[in-house]
Amino acid sequence: MKAQMRTATRRVVMSILAVTLGVVSATFLIASPAAAVGPCGSSYGHIGHYAVNHATKGTVAYIDVYYSSSAKRNCAVLNATGETYGFNGRKGVIIWAEGYYDRYDQDDKDYSYYAGPVYTPAGVNMSGRCLNVEGIVETRNGSYATGQRYKVHCG
Repeated sequence: MKAQMRTATRRVVMSILAVTLGVVSATFLIASPAAAVGPCGSSYGHIGHYAVNHATKGTVAYIDVYYSSSAKRNCAVLNATGETYGFNGRKGVIIWAEGYYDRYDQDDKDYSYYAGPVYTPAGVNMSGRCLNVEGIVETRNGSYATGQRYKVHCG
């Protein structure tokens, strides 16, 4: 009789665990799409990753570029890495469409981790146009690193 009770108790406990794991798994599956939203918004997909290199310190940041086929716009974010990650110094990123030099978006301040997001101008269809991006990062000793990419992601 005791053996039958233990077996029944185990079955109940296993059933409760299975239901709990199912609920937890479903919660993670439901939460995954929200976690996948990048820094530019849900319609933007990552299309480029460019290093910003310092003459003596190597890579100190990356410019990440995104594109939205529904908005037909690009977005960029500068992400600090290495010694500049967590350092509150100048970090800047600028983006503009090729041929639209007077219409740009820029974020350039003292930040600890990243600058941006910045976007190509509204109303400029980027599906067939080249993109320009630049980044600047201050290092801990006060020197600067810059990175540029001109005429990228054309069309």
